[in-house]
Amino acid sequence: MQKKYNICPHIIATQKDIRDFITRGNRFPKFMNGWRSGVFGKDAEAILNSH
Repeated sequence: MQKKYNICPHIIATQKDIRDFITRGNRFPKFMNGWRSGVFGKDAEAILNSH
């Protein structure tokens, strides 16, 4: 991700954002909206839903 978009991963999602998304079912973290969704959110959701 970082190499493809040349963006620091912490700007896209923090560890807490990801942990809350996975363990607490937070379906509306920052990375699911706007440009973050295209960079990371859609992939994160697909991975979570594949299990």
